[in-house]
Amino acid sequence: MSASVQADAGTPLLPPGARDAPSNFPKRMIRVLAVTSFAFLGGAFASQHMGLRTALARQGWVPCTGCPLLAPAPGGTQSEVTFTLHSACKTPETKSRYADFFRTDEKLAYLVRHNYGSPTFFETDDAIPMERMRLNDKEYGYRVTTDAVNFEWGFMLKNARTGEQVREIGPAGASLLADTNCTQMYYPYFNRVMTLEQISQGSTEREFVFGTCGIECPPDYVDTAFAQYLGESKIVVPTCGDVATGAAAPYDAGEADDARSLSMISAVLTRGGSSGREVKFGRMAAFKDTTYASTKTNARWLVAGTEGTDTTQMKVAYVDVTLNEESGRLSMCVSSKKSVPFDGRCRYIECAPTNYDMAVKAAEEGREYSDALDLSSPLFMTPRDGDAVPYEYFQGFTNDAYLSTYTMHEAGTWGKDVDVRRVILTAAATCGGSSYSGNCVGTYTPFVDTRFTPTADEQRWLLISFVGEAETVKMVSVRVYNEGGAIKISAMDRAWWRHRNGFNSGTRSGFEYDPYAEGFDPVAAYASPEGRADGVDRRFSDGGYGIGTLRWLLAVEMSPSLARMGDPPLAIQ
Repeated sequence: MSASVQADAGTPLLPPGARDAPSNFPKRMIRVLAVTSFAFLGGAFASQHMGLRTALARQGWVPCTGCPLLAPAPGGTQSEVTFTLHSACKTPETKSRYADFFRTDEKLAYLVRHNYGSPTFFETDDAIPMERMRLNDKEYGYRVTTDAVNFEWGFMLKNARTGEQVREIGPAGASLLADTNCTQMYYPYFNRVMTLEQISQGSTEREFVFGTCGIECPPDYVDTAFAQYLGESKIVVPTCGDVATGAAAPYDAGEADDARSLSMISAVLTRGGSSGREVKFGRMAAFKDTTYASTKTNARWLVAGTEGTDTTQMKVAYVDVTLNEESGRLSMCVSSKKSVPFDGRCRYIECAPTNYDMAVKAAEEGREYSDALDLSSPLFMTPRDGDAVPYEYFQGFTNDAYLSTYTMHEAGTWGKDVDVRRVILTAAATCGGSSYSGNCVGTYTPFVDTRFTPTADEQRWLLISFVGEAETVKMVSVRVYNEGGAIKISAMDRAWWRHRNGFNSGTRSGFEYDPYAEGFDPVAAYASPEGRADGVDRRFSDGGYGIGTLRWLLAVEMSPSLARMGDPPLAIQ
């Protein structure tokens, strides 16, 4: 052991009260303590029989390469150091251990510390807050520059709403850094230490991935939190009754860790496989059933639509999502069907399911629906353990004022990651006098406009609607942008395109009233339309079409997969 490394009585290796091992403390750590203590008392003896480094290695821990076995004391005045925390690339252990912590809410980051000679050990009240910021073009993280840390330290994350904390350092069994060689082991604790890191990182920078020795996110790290999955066209989701009796297999929705994490965006509704003129649904919006007591293994969603030829009611399919914990896979089945009657026939925006808190409305006003109603081709995202589930929002407009420009989130209300790519448009109501007497029975399906290069300040979308008996596909272009710290959306222009396969011929099934159906390219259709008009209808009386309602998700924080929202949906694996 180097002569410069000394055990200092003023800075004990053990926190107060930790010198006596509890009776149930792991024997491995007691052995390590014995070896470590023996080294202080008889280093020469330990060296003669078995090197201390070898002894510690056999117990599971060695210091960093080129580092002494015990961190040296700091010398002189502590200069400013910039601490950078990468949190976008959590390890599988971090994600699984703290899945519930990361599932919801914004996170704050801090440095917790025990300075040399201080009686204060990693107290929350003594923690140093870090600033959330954009670290590079693809990644957000945390950073702070301070001269207030000179010895032991670590990162702490805190739920901004609940105050719940997660620390990467601490005792074996709790610390994510236990036994790692970027820490100093002080029985039974594993902490980062400034004087050791000065050897590996220098005196002015400390940069780490939360809970690891890595200094940056691995180049091969793939974030799939917001990857979209699309079920195969024309494959109908079975009823739960048929699944229970064995008459049908459950609809496989792929791998997952928690049923509550699934975010369904939309699905295709059809009337029992009927075709041509009889089908007026198309791809409809999905709604989380907030009246249902979801658990890790069970969740429920609704998909609702109003037929253009039947404006007396909305029809709703209830979709149960079940996690098989043994296989780690999700399945879906339709547990029930309801109709939600209008007072007579609906008119204009009141026809649009996207205008309502659908779960509450269906629960309070719905009644059993016994006619055929099939659901297929669900579009959804399945964040895994450690990924945050996005927030849901919706806004209804009026017949006299369709969407023109609207503030989705005021400045200072939507989190630290000021990046509009966190917004995921999910549905909107197709409104205007050009179809079904202005009744909003169609639903726009949003697509990222890949002709435009998105930035943190602007993202563009195309809204595509297959509605009505005609072959016309209605399309609207919108921009989501940052203005003075607020997220706004503006309708830009509209276009239309005629499907050459003849929707009104009676030969095409309702499955194909879907922008995701094979052979349709929304970006190409918008780039080369049959017709185009500057601007979008602002009101019903304009006689064309516009946007009567809007639904969207807001991610808790920016993540790499959000920057890839323009990629085609993945097949369910």
